Amino acid sequence: MLGIQAPRRVRFNIAGTIYETFLETLERFPSTLLGDSLRRVDFFDSNTNTYYINHSAIAFDAILFYYQSNGRLIRPPHVPMEIFEEECVFYDLGTKAIGNMKAKEGYEFDDTETTLTDFRKLTKFQKLWQFFEEPTSSLAAQIYLLITLIITTTTVMIDCFVTLAVYGHSDTFRVLDYVSNYTNFIFLAEFFARLISTPSKPKFFKSTRNIVDILAILPLITFIAITDERLQNVLFHKVFRLFRVLRLTLWARYFRSLKMVLEILSNCVSDILMLILFIAIASTLLGTITYYAELEDKNSPVSSVPDGMWLAVQTIVTLGYGDIIPVTVIGKLFTALTAAVGALTVILPLLSLEEKYIDIYTKMFRIKAIHLDPLKPFKKSLKRMSDRK
Repeated sequence: MLGIQAPRRVRFNIAGTIYETFLETLERFPSTLLGDSLRRVDFFDSNTNTYYINHSAIAFDAILFYYQSNGRLIRPPHVPMEIFEEECVFYDLGTKAIGNMKAKEGYEFDDTETTLTDFRKLTKFQKLWQFFEEPTSSLAAQIYLLITLIITTTTVMIDCFVTLAVYGHSDTFRVLDYVSNYTNFIFLAEFFARLISTPSKPKFFKSTRNIVDILAILPLITFIAITDERLQNVLFHKVFRLFRVLRLTLWARYFRSLKMVLEILSNCVSDILMLILFIAIASTLLGTITYYAELEDKNSPVSSVPDGMWLAVQTIVTLGYGDIIPVTVIGKLFTALTAAVGALTVILPLLSLEEKYIDIYTKMFRIKAIHLDPLKPFKKSLKRMSDRK
């Protein structure tokens, strides 16, 4: 033989874990890091005939499966999306493969160029829908968003200030009331514009956001429909006006942090209900025990089981009003036990909330730090050199 032929099988040492695969398998994707022999050689150790890569072995299971399955990229269940995405970028699997993988899991994947290119192909109704649903789609949409948020905040503040006794039924009250009422026509017009331009009417009315919109504009519809001023004063000002505070949820539409909080709460309804049930059971049990422990002292504030339950609830949620306190030694001991139960009650739901927070956070916010560090390639090269030494 005149030359050295490349081995048909290649070996990888990924953070201490050994992997083997065929060379032809890697060469299916020549544009990737492992498929490109010129880039792959940077990790090769001729003494052991092994490629050494100091990266996640768990993530590499999915990376290697991508080559073996001819392009199926599946995130391991215990690897966070931002970490796995960084691994995919390191192995240079391409934005298309990463985007398809994230889309299958419901994660956002931005493609600004496509959006800008396809904008001209949209119909008038689609452009109108995009104007209201995507504030960053144009400068006009951003200006409208700013005006809407200012009006929303102003009208809600007016609804709060007119309840002050200093205004009463003065001329200032009537002016502020008219301003608050008639600015709602903007929200009414927006609602019907979104209703006309929506791609799906059934989904539109099933959306929580649009249900909130209907409740928010309900006072205006009532104000228009009822001509009797006395009924307006009773119904509109004292009942339906409360719904207008819901317009503050407009802020959550356009700020991902607020939207994330609302989504986490909506996804944790079952956990919250279980927490409430646990607090109810614990407060009933511990409150009853505390009541019987306090029977020795006739002057004890815990004069009934409901009083004991109220003391237990205050202790569990660390409210600490102090209106009811135990006075006997046994009662104090059980109250201390209640405090310990309260600590566990707070910790256990936090574990579930943390998991859902991380999942929703990575879905709503793309991790871009890897793309923003211009020195990252040089840092990796230095790290490889130090690892070889």
